[in-house]
Amino acid sequence: MNRLFSALVVCMLSVPSFVQAEEDDLVAQVVGAPIAQNEAHRLASIRLIENYLLPTYEGLSLQMATQAEAWQTVCPAPTKPQLEKLQQHYKNAAGMWVRVEFIRFGPVSFLLRHERVSHWPERRNAVGRALSSLMANPDGEALTLKQFSRASVAVQGLPALERLLFTQDDKWQSPTDEAAIARRCAVGQAIATNLATISREIVEGWKDAEGPLEQARAGKTMGLYYTDASDLGRRLLTDQLTGFQIMGDIKLAAPRGVALEEGQEPVVKSGKLEAWRSGLSKANLLANLYAMKGMTYAWGVTSTWSDTQRVDVETAFQKAHASFRALPTDMKAGLDDGTAPTSIEQALIDLRVLRTQVADVLPPSLDLTLGFNALDGD
Repeated sequence: MNRLFSALVVCMLSVPSFVQAEEDDLVAQVVGAPIAQNEAHRLASIRLIENYLLPTYEGLSLQMATQAEAWQTVCPAPTKPQLEKLQQHYKNAAGMWVRVEFIRFGPVSFLLRHERVSHWPERRNAVGRALSSLMANPDGEALTLKQFSRASVAVQGLPALERLLFTQDDKWQSPTDEAAIARRCAVGQAIATNLATISREIVEGWKDAEGPLEQARAGKTMGLYYTDASDLGRRLLTDQLTGFQIMGDIKLAAPRGVALEEGQEPVVKSGKLEAWRSGLSKANLLANLYAMKGMTYAWGVTSTWSDTQRVDVETAFQKAHASFRALPTDMKAGLDDGTAPTSIEQALIDLRVLRTQVADVLPPSLDLTLGFNALDGD
């Protein structure tokens, strides 16, 4: 009787081989799918970093270093031609920054590097107040690299340097105030040196063995920057698509203003334009658009798009580029005299279409969803 009972138990507990095979296959599918997905995300992220992000950051570092070197040769009293060269160096450096300014992921997120390079948009004239305070402080120690890197982020970056170079030409040429001119030049040197240092550190961070690129190449997870390859891709993609929102909501819509009551004209706020003092508002938007296109194709997944999708995305980029080029060169003057709002509205329309086209195609082709962005909750 006991032997019969034992045999029955064995039969009940035994699983036929074909059933076990099906279960093993199911487990392999469930486990294998995330592994394959992670590998695809890892490779796509590496392509984006190698083909677009790292070369752009290297270009930024080069421009910042060149700018810093130029500042070292002109103090304590730069001539007008020298000032004009410094202004061009600023434009070159700022033009590279706006090609990565919407990226918050990676080494730029450490030590407040992003905010230190460009504290914008500012609130309550933070840059102007911080710069005035620094100019009034005779302490030379405050301008050393170590001390200056701890100063207010509002005075460390491009917006402060822009004000020094483009809004107070008369203060550079006063023959009766050599000490003030020397101080202004020393402040400019400090900002330029600080920017060059930060930009170099960002590149070094990307290339470091513990940086996101080398970690991705090695297939490592749970590092300083992301938890797995899907998280890496999600963070990069979210930053990219947030760039459209920054361009539309902050760079175009905010300066155009909103109507206080229905039927009224918007209350223009031209002072909210990015880099209006240097006349770069339009150029920066075009550079942003260049960056959006560069990143979209750098992922290396456009071959998976249908012919219709490729045409739709390319057409949307072309229309946005045309409407951006139609913006007035001096956008602030155009807003102030009422000639710019129509072209800004068209740029906003074409930008929304472009954002929709890219957002409809790129995330699915990468098999990624978007996370929270830097503007969520604002």
